[in-house]
Amino acid sequence: MMRSWRAFNERAKMERQYKLDWKKLLWDKGAFALLGAAAIFLVNGCLETRRQNETRELEQYKLDEARQRFFLEKRLEATLNLSSAMSKITSVYFANAGKTPVPVVAEDDYKAALNDAREVINRYQLLFDVSFRQDVDRYFEVHRSLSKINSDRWGDYQGPRI
Repeated sequence: MMRSWRAFNERAKMERQYKLDWKKLLWDKGAFALLGAAAIFLVNGCLETRRQNETRELEQYKLDEARQRFFLEKRLEATLNLSSAMSKITSVYFANAGKTPVPVVAEDDYKAALNDAREVINRYQLLFDVSFRQDVDRYFEVHRSLSKINSDRWGDYQGPRI
């Protein structure tokens, strides 16, 4: 009987040990599962934050690019309008320079073209840097000074013809 009790006792010990190992095994696997889930959650959070930052940076880049494109389009429009206004001034001047007598209509057209040019210059002045504005103002002042002299002398300031 002792032997059977001993065998039973050893068998019970083994079963308890197996049960304890099973619980330990479950505890270890559960801990690893929790650690793995926490790591995945942290990595996912980091990736999501990075994606949000990149999206924000991309949107800011697009906004800056759109602002720059808008500014360049406005500057191009202003340049074309300035070029057109200055072209009107020079076309009236060169069409009538050297003619004697210069028609009165030409003087009126010249002054009207100068007024239109001054309006265009004033309208688009903020789009350009200082050196460009100075060049445009200098060009305008040359023609404004020519408008003040007698129109019969316009040909004297035309320069040599090639």
